[in-house]
Amino acid sequence: MNQIADHLMELKRCEVQAEGEKLNWIKRIFGITSVNSKVLSVDIAHQAVAGILMTLVTPIAIVVAKQTLGAGDMEAAFLQSALMVGLVLSLFYANWTQKLPLVSSYVWPRVLGVLLLFIFFLVGLLGYQTSSWAFTFQVTLASILLSLSMPQLSVIYGQIYDQQMRGKAVATTRWFNQLAAALTAWWVGDYLKNHPEYFAWIYLVAAFLGFLVLIPMGRLDVHSRQKSFHIGLLTGFRLVLRDRNFSLFLLFQFMLGVANLCGLFAFYLYINNDEYLGLDLRTAAWLMGGIPPIAMLISVRFWGGLFDRIGIVRYRAVTNVVMAVGFMIFVIGGSSLVGLVLGSFCWGLGRAGGQLAWTIGILAFGQGSRAPVYLRVHTFLTGVRGIFAPFFGTWVLAIGVGPQIVFSWSAFFIFLSAVLTVKYVSVPKS
Repeated sequence: MNQIADHLMELKRCEVQAEGEKLNWIKRIFGITSVNSKVLSVDIAHQAVAGILMTLVTPIAIVVAKQTLGAGDMEAAFLQSALMVGLVLSLFYANWTQKLPLVSSYVWPRVLGVLLLFIFFLVGLLGYQTSSWAFTFQVTLASILLSLSMPQLSVIYGQIYDQQMRGKAVATTRWFNQLAAALTAWWVGDYLKNHPEYFAWIYLVAAFLGFLVLIPMGRLDVHSRQKSFHIGLLTGFRLVLRDRNFSLFLLFQFMLGVANLCGLFAFYLYINNDEYLGLDLRTAAWLMGGIPPIAMLISVRFWGGLFDRIGIVRYRAVTNVVMAVGFMIFVIGGSSLVGLVLGSFCWGLGRAGGQLAWTIGILAFGQGSRAPVYLRVHTFLTGVRGIFAPFFGTWVLAIGVGPQIVFSWSAFFIFLSAVLTVKYVSVPKS
């Protein structure tokens, strides 16, 4: 019996070693050789499928709703803000699930989200005629569930990756996330141009893949239950307000977020609506969901290394400036396709760095037991501005303000946020 047990242990060791060797080339390229191979492989698969799902539930969903189902601007605003509704609710969800293991509280809402997405579109394939509002409701509900546990992922990253390698490790998995997003947008845009009525099949396959990758994600060895999640909303805000630097950082990020999302939503309507450019489905899908991820692919390794070197304050300012330049290119380039591509690409460069800052940057202000509280307040405010901005953008365009003016405002306030962050915010020394 001992020989059999020894043999099984040896086989297991060989499997782990072989798995690690398969990922060695990735770890060498991205400079993260000390990261656990099993954890990295699970996270890469998880982030890749997340890239597919997030592309389908926001930019591609808006294109499908407007150009295939004839949706209005209000339905597009609901689709744009859906993920942010989940972020707002995440604060309350964390309290409801405080007794669950951290990984379980992250995985289960996403399992429910992909399951509902699968059922909704399966019903559609069986003969139910999907209206624009039914499509909006289905995708919005799934989006809320997919984003409901996002704060837990940041805390998970704080445990599975060492602080010295965290920026590069998360940037590595984000690279695969953006690769999957870019490929999805480019392929889906081309496919739907020729077969717009078959969009439900794409969502079915993506939901099935989403379920598969959540199984190993739920088995990660993360032991913490984060008891500090029990702190209520008002108490969390009171704790945050005692930290002057973090409070100012959140204020300036709120300014950034509203400006960025208003400009982004105006861009979506600018290229889809007939009263503006009215681009075809494939071109709109590429500009909204294909070009920015390509920019992220190219730059995400750079952003990960820069984050580890210069710290969150200067890093956030740099990403803001790059994003603001993207909106200014929209203004200068006008309706030319070259200007739209360059602006979308530059915005994607800034967004790549911004996503990394959003995921792990707050950990620079709140360590240990404070980290979950800071992350929850930050996530809640992100959700609030994400819900407000698309509807505000819809109203601004409805009263006659042109998209070019909105782009100019967005660039100005994003740049102002960068200046104020550098001038008034500093990270406490650990």
